[in-house]
Amino acid sequence: MIDDRREAIRQAIDWHLRLPQADEQAWHQFVLWLEADSVHRDVYDRIALDDSLLTQPLKADNDDQPVASRQPFLRMALAAAMILAVLGIGSASLFLQQSAETIRYAVETDRAAPRSITLADGSRIDINRDSRVTLDRTNPRFAIVERGEATFHIRHDPRAPFRVESGSTVLQDIGTVFDVIREGDRLDVAVAEGGVLFQPQREAIALKPGMQLVVRKAARAVIRVVPTDSVGGWQRDRIEFRNAALIDVAQDAARIAGTSIHVAPALSERRLSGTLRSDHGEVELVAALAALTGTRAQRIVGGWTLTADGDGAY
Repeated sequence: MIDDRREAIRQAIDWHLRLPQADEQAWHQFVLWLEADSVHRDVYDRIALDDSLLTQPLKADNDDQPVASRQPFLRMALAAAMILAVLGIGSASLFLQQSAETIRYAVETDRAAPRSITLADGSRIDINRDSRVTLDRTNPRFAIVERGEATFHIRHDPRAPFRVESGSTVLQDIGTVFDVIREGDRLDVAVAEGGVLFQPQREAIALKPGMQLVVRKAARAVIRVVPTDSVGGWQRDRIEFRNAALIDVAQDAARIAGTSIHVAPALSERRLSGTLRSDHGEVELVAALAALTGTRAQRIVGGWTLTADGDGAY
């Protein structure tokens, strides 16, 4: 019974946060949810009422301006705590922790197709194949690149800079189009338009159009110059690279081709520059990569391997 009420509160908070931007279909689903159980109506009414009280601006006697209202989730969290206390459920802190987790959600692509996401502020994120990006329902100016590649088209707002996290790294936009790659301990950031601030609270490295920052393992960041039209090139079926490690190029080629490409350890740090096109199919792309790098590509279970020699190679 307690679990049912807790779940009803969680759903009510979710609906209350979604409704301001809901379309007709969402409103229909909301009505069906309300009518499904009387508990839903009771809990939602409490959430809506408590939120209206919490959003009233506060004003000090010696202040001409009201204090800014609380963030949506904080308001919802406080409202949830009140309801839990009234219902005698207890453990409000546990519920708030669970609610915080439900606010973030992951957008994950497989190897078959990329995906494009338009955020509430009009910004767009193009997510490459085999990638995972986490977003926040209450904050359209935030994203986490957990795996793979994403190209960001951000509407600049100096009052609310867009923030991207990946591992322990923080990126802050300066009105921009930029690309982020995360593969294990490798992070690449390349800027096509505007600018990006790398680790704004630490190194605060400003990246301008045509600059690419590469970080691998615990090594220092390396900055390279790249053509601006190569940034996010995967969307145009091409990969351009300058003095890049073979292992990095293989990872990028594998992602855009929807396959796996393994590189012999002795070859992984081989440096190369060039352009690969992926619009002719997986086999042609891998063959072109092998020809460009002077390696041999051989099929294995689940993908390919690049070696200095081997049987049955292209």
